[in-house]
Amino acid sequence: MRQAFSLLWQAVLDLLYPPHCLLCQTPLSGVAQHICPTCMIDLKPMQGVRCIHCGGPAADPCVPCRGRTWDYDQLFILYDFNDKVRQLVHQLKYQGKTLSGRILGHQLGRYIQDRQGWEPETLIVPVPLHGSRRRERGYNQSAVLARALAEVVDGVVDERILERVRATETQTALDAGGRRANVEGAFRVCRPVEHRRILLVDDVMTTGATVNACARALKAEGCEQVLVAAVASPVQDREKGKAT
Repeated sequence: MRQAFSLLWQAVLDLLYPPHCLLCQTPLSGVAQHICPTCMIDLKPMQGVRCIHCGGPAADPCVPCRGRTWDYDQLFILYDFNDKVRQLVHQLKYQGKTLSGRILGHQLGRYIQDRQGWEPETLIVPVPLHGSRRRERGYNQSAVLARALAEVVDGVVDERILERVRATETQTALDAGGRRANVEGAFRVCRPVEHRRILLVDDVMTTGATVNACARALKAEGCEQVLVAAVASPVQDREKGKAT
């Protein structure tokens, strides 16, 4: 009865306030949920062989990744950071639209399932925000993604394993070396992780400095395996020397 009432109420709301595409604001039909079919065309998962460290188009580690020490074991990146993906990520990070994050998290969960399946013992851990940044934003965007991903794979999220102990400056204007220095020692492991398998979840991975610093902290406390899942990687911007 409760479910029937909920569906009826949603139908009434849709009639009074027709839903619109989150990206182009086109009115949606009853079939489309939150993104119209035209915009969905631009939300295609990455294709082809990719660098195992950063997701760039390379069969082996790409040139910027060679010679660096990598502490995570496997990487999943869903999208190239095109305009439509950027719009959804910015809605999540800067406009308070957590629905966009839930959509992206669900897509990321399906992407991982399609490529690897899901091992139930894997613990899902969002990359943490510093307390000051979280209070400013009101939530951790990576935690929104992680919880939505967990709904798809039927996994467990633990937001208390990692803590960001230092309020780092934004990575946007920093080059690769500056990003690594900026997050060095910024994370602390707060709960036992020995012999655990952890999936780190983040929104956008540019150089991998942040997730690598998280993985290094986890491995130092005995974590057996660290996987990384990110919504997007700005490969084209990175190749042009831009930060995002």
